[in-house]
Amino acid sequence: ESRPDFFTGVITVVAKLFNIIEPTHTFFGKKDAQQLRIIEKLITDLNYPIEIISSPIIREENGLAMSSRNKLLSAKQKLVASMLYESLAFCKANKDTFTIGELKTHLEKQFSEQLEVDLEYLEFVDANNLHPITVFKENDNNAVCIGAYVGGVRLIDNIIF
Repeated sequence: ESRPDFFTGVITVVAKLFNIIEPTHTFFGKKDAQQLRIIEKLITDLNYPIEIISSPIIREENGLAMSSRNKLLSAKQKLVASMLYESLAFCKANKDTFTIGELKTHLEKQFSEQLEVDLEYLEFVDANNLHPITVFKENDNNAVCIGAYVGGVRLIDNIIF
């Protein structure tokens, strides 16, 4: 919602690259689950003969998803930013205890109390099509996607369960 034309731009650039390079394989990380799903759909919809290979999220010791943006964070900000992964892990661990609404309310309250983190979004979605969900689906079909600013640095993360 905060960047409505972003994925249109991604698709345009990636499609042009695919048309010029004609790759047989392409590699995208699972850290940006939304982008990965959109590229998968692009490949399917346009019948590109390309195999997409997704790479797992690699995390720092505190759970923070590795990113080139992390180097812009101070040591203290990195510690605070671990809240993103902790929130995702909390959702996964408590999916049988709380409803999606209860989890979202709880986490939004926690983020509102953390002055160093500005929550951009926290969404529970179907892992296959990114449509919002209000109740959990079967295992491995649920995703929680999060975006937040820490010290002015935009960070994203997700967890699928």
